[in-house]
Amino acid sequence: MVRSQDGLGASKCAFSKAGENNYMLKQFLIASMIIMVYGCATAPPIPTPSGKAEAVLPNVTKKEVANEIINSITSNGYNLKDSSEYLLVFDKPIDSPLAAMLYGSKFNATPNSRVHCQLTDGPGGVRVLLSLFIVTNPGTAFEQITDVSKGKDAYEAYKALESVKARLSSR
Repeated sequence: MVRSQDGLGASKCAFSKAGENNYMLKQFLIASMIIMVYGCATAPPIPTPSGKAEAVLPNVTKKEVANEIINSITSNGYNLKDSSEYLLVFDKPIDSPLAAMLYGSKFNATPNSRVHCQLTDGPGGVRVLLSLFIVTNPGTAFEQITDVSKGKDAYEAYKALESVKARLSSR
């Protein structure tokens, strides 16, 4: 606090600029802690050998699995970006202010969510492995990719993959 006297000798108190900055810093830290506590809620670990969303689907072909996965993921707003016999790549802009703050850049404030789906023939059926990424500066030479294959969204992807497995096995 800074004290000054007016012309009559009375003291006046005023907040210093440093005091205002400390108040704003405290408010920012409190908001950050709230976001970290509620925004980073942990999901149960994924019960697979890799710890990522994966499944083995018996008695189906890779084409049947690929078609079912394409239908499932594109119905959630993703676009099929690339495909081959062994890999499907899906992309979707993330419309979250928190994601924009954490993963956006001055060139592109909106990061993308990207899903890689690997399909391989193996013992017992078609093995599907999902990998999840957040992409900063998507579609440019300056893409920065962050692997988020073991977080809360990965657990949701695992549950969705189990749902695809159940639909295909009921045919």
